[in-house]
Amino acid sequence: MFLEKEAPTLQFYNTLTRVKEPFEPKRAGEAAVYVDGPALNTHLTLGLARRLVVADLLQRYLGYRAFKVRQVVSLIDLDD
Repeated sequence: MFLEKEAPTLQFYNTLTRVKEPFEPKRAGEAAVYVDGPALNTHLTLGLARRLVVADLLQRYLGYRAFKVRQVVSLIDLDD
């Protein structure tokens, strides 16, 4: 006989407290991912590429877990 298992709680590591904490969105079923994007007049670096890839993977995973995801990427113009 198969029993339905409840999906494990989504947890994130809090670098401030150094403890894994459960993810509790402000609005049920919705999540937002905010990422600092590239400066428009500089070259792409490995560090920037890593941030963008991790943010994309997080967005895809949250979507897989049935969250409606909003991703915001800031663009910086240093000449302004």
